[in-house]
Amino acid sequence: MVIHALRAVDMALWDLCGKAVGEPVHALLGGAVRQRIAPYASLQPAGKRFEEYRDALCASAERAKNLGFTAVKAEITMNGPYAHGGMRESYDRHTEVLAAVRQAVGPGVTLMVDVQYLWEDAQTCLSVIEDWTEFDIYFLETPLWSDDIQEIAELVEAAPMPIAYGEWLATRFEFQELMDFGKVQIAQPDVGRVGGIGEAKIVCDMAKLRGRTIVPHCWKTGISISATAHLAFTAAHCAFIEYLPPQLCHERLRRELAHEELVLNSDGTIPLPGKPGLGVEVDWDVVRRYKVA
Repeated sequence: MVIHALRAVDMALWDLCGKAVGEPVHALLGGAVRQRIAPYASLQPAGKRFEEYRDALCASAERAKNLGFTAVKAEITMNGPYAHGGMRESYDRHTEVLAAVRQAVGPGVTLMVDVQYLWEDAQTCLSVIEDWTEFDIYFLETPLWSDDIQEIAELVEAAPMPIAYGEWLATRFEFQELMDFGKVQIAQPDVGRVGGIGEAKIVCDMAKLRGRTIVPHCWKTGISISATAHLAFTAAHCAFIEYLPPQLCHERLRRELAHEELVLNSDGTIPLPGKPGLGVEVDWDVVRRYKVA
């Protein structure tokens, strides 16, 4: 929790510094290496029965595609510690949902899958995902517990798609273990958990030295989303950023708390932000409305 608290201070200081010198945060981080970046939409399931879950996920995928997204991530978690709505569906049903989502978006959309620590060991995971090759998955996110490094390494060696981790990790040291011993191909630092923009930049540099891809994890508000985007624009090895627009989001804090500069172009990319600092405007009336102490 201390690391998470420090990241808030870190992001605020980068924002203040940028506004003080009249520069966007990406300029302070060394400068942008691109003019646009591709976001992916995190699809949100709903319902308490299998059919409701599947259909809601497909409908979310279609909405994202209609908004212009060229990449989506499906949360397919109907079992395990983070099962949606307490569901207990078989692994075959997970494959069925994946097939339905791929059909919904078509072959031209990049598809990622988050299973939220669904399996307890590499062999069980492999017995299921060996049938997922046909769905052309860009990465599989958090299939095992993130601290089970030996099992992760075993999975990475045999999995038919790249494995992604990092949403829970704090500091560069955990990412070093994840990349050097876990051998994951895609690192997902979250600026809100890893220690802030500065620490996330160090993780990005570590990934570059190791020839790994960065796809930052990001959630909840326009503040963290903007901080993630500024970081991503400085990293050529960042393939996508997680970007959930208000139109696809259930969380009121995401819709109401802050308004970011980022926009989704018709070509499915986000252009380089240019406002000083993070380019975020906080709605202080909303802050006061949600104040609890």
